[in-house]
Amino acid sequence: MKDYQEPTEVKDGDQDHLKKLNKLKTTQGYPWLTGLLSLIVVGYFLILHQPYLVSFYHFPELVQELEFQAAVAGIFFFVVFWDVRRFYRHRQRIEQHVLQLRTEINDIWQSKKSLQARAHIYSGHADKLKLFISDKLLEYIEYDEKFLHFKSIAAEVRHNGVISYDKVKTALYRATEDFKQNAELDQTGTGSNPYREALDAMKYLWDLLDLSTTDNIALHIGNHLIECEEHYYQQILNKESAENNPLKPDFSPRSALIKTIVPLMESNEVEDLYGQVKESLGDQSKESPGDAHPPVEYSGHQFRLQLDASPALLGNENHLILMLENLLKNAQFFANKAAFKQKTDRIVVQLHSNSGYVHFSIYNRGPHIDDADREQIFQLGYSTRRVKEHHGKGLGLFFVNEIVKGYQGRIQIENVQNQENTYSVRVALKNGDVVTKVVKTSLNEGRPFIHESGSEEYPRHQQWEFSSPVESIEVSSTAQSKTQVFSDLDAKQVSNILDPGETRVPQWSIEVKPKRGAHRVQFSALDIAGVKFHIKLPTADSRLSGEDLPLEDNLTDEMARLNEQFQEFDEY
Repeated sequence: MKDYQEPTEVKDGDQDHLKKLNKLKTTQGYPWLTGLLSLIVVGYFLILHQPYLVSFYHFPELVQELEFQAAVAGIFFFVVFWDVRRFYRHRQRIEQHVLQLRTEINDIWQSKKSLQARAHIYSGHADKLKLFISDKLLEYIEYDEKFLHFKSIAAEVRHNGVISYDKVKTALYRATEDFKQNAELDQTGTGSNPYREALDAMKYLWDLLDLSTTDNIALHIGNHLIECEEHYYQQILNKESAENNPLKPDFSPRSALIKTIVPLMESNEVEDLYGQVKESLGDQSKESPGDAHPPVEYSGHQFRLQLDASPALLGNENHLILMLENLLKNAQFFANKAAFKQKTDRIVVQLHSNSGYVHFSIYNRGPHIDDADREQIFQLGYSTRRVKEHHGKGLGLFFVNEIVKGYQGRIQIENVQNQENTYSVRVALKNGDVVTKVVKTSLNEGRPFIHESGSEEYPRHQQWEFSSPVESIEVSSTAQSKTQVFSDLDAKQVSNILDPGETRVPQWSIEVKPKRGAHRVQFSALDIAGVKFHIKLPTADSRLSGEDLPLEDNLTDEMARLNEQFQEFDEY
């Protein structure tokens, strides 16, 4: 901001000079001095040539002398010369003033034209901005009206349907008990009881209406968690009365995740998943919150799962199901928007616990999320699904963020990038030979390509042929210190090997094709560019103990980011 300067006084001489400069003279005065002197000189010589006038006026002898007449003529011509010179100098000044006046007038006209052009341009920009703002306002107003209308309808349904809901829930509960007594429930734990599924769906619908009609979702969930904390504490103090408690304060996050993902899978995949879950549970027919079980690792047509047995979470299980369902459906939508498809593409879902938190991570291939969208992606009504055939409503990620805030957790978005790497592939053949190949991956426009040492080509695949069958393959890389060994290879059928990295997002694949006299090994670099959502929720025990959880790891960076918006006000 510029310093304020006091106005300075102007002297009288400077004022006269400024007046002279500012006043443009365009007129020229009459030469009065030359005219009067000419009349006097003409009269003088006229009298001298009339003797009777000289005698009448009694002129002295000096005036009549020739020297005096020459002096008068000289003075006259000097005055005429001076006046003519002054006249032309004054005329030049007038011409300069006129030229200056014309220049200033031209500058004024040019400035006026420039201002008119700017005003026309700015007027057009203002009109466009008005149209844009009005369209956005109408869009948001229309959306707000629709959302409020939806909330009012949901509230009306919830208010008037509470009696009907209780009747349906009671009927379904009795039907479920009768179904169990008739021993028709499948003992494999696949949850094939249709009445139980209908009862769970009805409870889920009611909880969704409950969240949709509340004024503050995060506050509503937080209050529910406080109520669950009290019941959970009573459950720990008196374990015998826990079975009689009508409110179940905790639940298993792995069970909630399986319930969420099962409707999104095919029927044959569901059977395989439940088989692995049953194998993980062992003798137990149902998973209990907080029980220690082996992890469930599953890879199907759409999903790749790594689910550890995590500590229990407080609250309503349907709230977590709603959060996970929106994230998984969002991942399915954008996985189909990938620039090109790969056979190995899967939505990777991971669940583990650490430092008093349950960690969920959901990864999908597809376009990255821009920084501008990252700041608005969780706002109500903002949707990233901008395609002709489908446009999102901006509710899914809003519910996700509100649920995470209600749990006092954290949600982060990570844009997964492809990385350059160098691999050492050691192929052991059954005839005793060992062949080692060094493969380097490089990036071209963000996509990985393979470059073998000594080769100038950059394909996406690298193939080698051997006369002897392959017995085992070892893969090591500069990015990972652990060497991966694969020895269970079928000598007659094709074997596909994926990178078993810690992130469960494979960066490479190996295909072994056994043939007569030519056993082919193909190494492929995989494109893993996509988006991963990280969610951390505090466990039931950590909330009960009141420990200071290490959640604010990036608090300094977040404060610096917020302070950037106010740096321009520091000088004030």
